[in-house]
This record gives sequence, structure tokens and C-alpha cells, in this order.
Amino acid sequence: MSLLVEKFDIELRNLRKNKKNYTNILEWNKTVRITYHLVDDIYVFLKNTKTGQDLLEKKIENKVNKIIFVQTDNYQITYYEQFIYNKLNEEYLKKYDIQIYDTGFLSDNFTNITFGLTILSWMEQFYNIKIKSEPIRHFLTLNSRKKLNRILLHDFLNHHNLFSKGLCSFHWLYISPDILSNNFLSGQNVDTDKEEHLTYVSNQTLHTQDVISLYEKTLFDIVTPSGHNLVTEKTLKPLLFGKPFLLWMYHNLEDDSEDYGEFGHTGVTIAMSRVLFWKKWYESIGIDITYFDIDYYNANCVKEKILELSAMSLSDVKQKYKDSFKKAEENKIKINNFIKKRYEQWEI
Repeated sequence: MSLLVEKFDIELRNLRKNKKNYTNILEWNKTVRITYHLVDDIYVFLKNTKTGQDLLEKKIENKVNKIIFVQTDNYQITYYEQFIYNKLNEEYLKKYDIQIYDTGFLSDNFTNITFGLTILSWMEQFYNIKIKSEPIRHFLTLNSRKKLNRILLHDFLNHHNLFSKGLCSFHWLYISPDILSNNFLSGQNVDTDKEEHLTYVSNQTLHTQDVISLYEKTLFDIVTPSGHNLVTEKTLKPLLFGKPFLLWMYHNLEDDSEDYGEFGHTGVTIAMSRVLFWKKWYESIGIDITYFDIDYYNANCVKEKILELSAMSLSDVKQKYKDSFKKAEENKIKINNFIKKRYEQWEI
């Protein structure tokens, strides 16, 4: 973990249960930076804790110039969180000129979107990174914990004999191109649903492995986010490396798209709806993640695009989709500039 989180004054977590932990009167800096988990934590902190109310008093007295809240991790935003944000806006944000930076859309016109601080800390080692492009495989896909979409990606690649086309990790199956097999509990009686197989592969190891060579040896990334509406290092990493990527969110491999007209939803259209969340998120910060002329109207487009690209030679992929690789390099510049801008806004 970098020193990024340490540059914040306090952390808010589960305030509904932990209000008693926020009773101290602190020596506030002119710029106060606070991390939080849920937007509700901010509301409870300002409304119902002695520490929060003292901070507001110091802002009125001009002993504090700026108050900034930045989310630590990713949490889903529902109408409930948007309702709380609206109360915050009406009661505190406008009055005290408070800024909140969240990983989700707290309102329809919310512009202070950001990655979580934990993710930014993990990824700092890759800011403005320079790599050589010497591809020997088509794709890279890195999957640690067991999730349904990752299980199905493994099955899809296996069914179509595509493992030779990529560098792949599926840690619950003890498959990894960069972590030695003896770091796993391979061969023992373990419950992979409880992730016991990762006992010897800590989060720190997972996020500090030297993946640079893996990106140098592949053309594009197949990304499998762990949750819907959660923007994490899964999509940030290929952006920082200047690589195009495809988002795999399928929870079924059957083509049930013809049933859409009857039911208004199918497995593949739900998967595509999840993919389009990331498209919208990145568009909100000026980044277009549509690569390889993919047609999102076709709910099977990600599966079909993987098959198309894998059937081509590496040189043909680079030639046919040279505009996508150019866009990926441009996105690398944009994402680094975006992170730099956020750091400046947080006065870090």
C-alpha cells in the first residue's frame, strides 16, 4: 500500500454503529481530507457526531478552508444512496462548500466521479508506465477469485481451444502465468468457494506481481470485473498500460437473445447492460472504451469478438484495428491526466 491513504486525516466507516468513535476535537489542517466507505457515513458524521460538528464550526470560523471527502472502496449506488446525497447537498454541501468524490453516480449530473483510494494506491506503481510491445499471444486475462463470469470465461476459452492464444490466470484452478504454483494450496483438500486456495497468495502479492511482461507479450485484455457497477483496477490497469480491452460479464453462455422481445430481458442482454455501465462511467470522464469496432447492440458481441480476434494473426489484428490501438494509447494519456487532476483537487 502506498502513502496515499495516509495523506487523509481520518476514515469514516460504519458510522451508524461507530458514532462513539468520533467524539474527539481534532487539530484540523487548513485542507481537511477524509476518506469514507458509504455516503451515509458522511451524513451521520456531519449530523450526529461531535467531531463532525466541530469540523463544520471550524469551517464557519475560517479555521478550515476546504473539506474534501473521498471514497475508499467501491460500493453500489442505488436510489437510497442518491437520496442521502441529496439530503447532504441540501443540508451541508452547499452551505459549507464541501466536496465529495465517489466511485458511483450520486446524482444524474454528478461529476466528482473517481476511483476508490484503495485502487489508486494499488495502481500508483503503473502511473505513466512505459512498456515494450512484443506480443506473442493475443490476449491477457487475469482472474484471481472465483466468480461466475470468470468460471464461464474459463469454460468458453476451454471449449474453443483458446488457451494457447492467451496468457491466463484462474487462481481457484491454480492457473497463473506469474505466480509459482507452490504458492497455492494445490493438491490439498480446500474449499475454493471460501478462497482458502489464496491463503498463501495474499492481496499484496496479487497486486504487486510483475505483470509488466504480461502486458508486453499480449495485444489486448479480457477483463472480468467482480461486481456490477464497481469500477476497480480491472479496467484501470489496461488503461494505464495503454491496452485495448473487452469486458466479459456473461453469467450464461447460451444465446438467449431471441427471448428478449418476449420477456424484456435475457441473460446476455443483462450482461450487456452491465458492460454498458463501464462504458457510461468512462465516458463521464472523457474516455471511450469501445474497441475493435464492437457493436454493443449485439448482446453476444464480446464472445464473438474474442473468437474473431483469436482466429486472426497478431499482425492482422494490429493492422485491421490499428485505430483501436491508437485509441488505447490516447486513453493512457487521458487516464493519467485524470488521476493527476484528482490528486491536484485533493491537494495531494
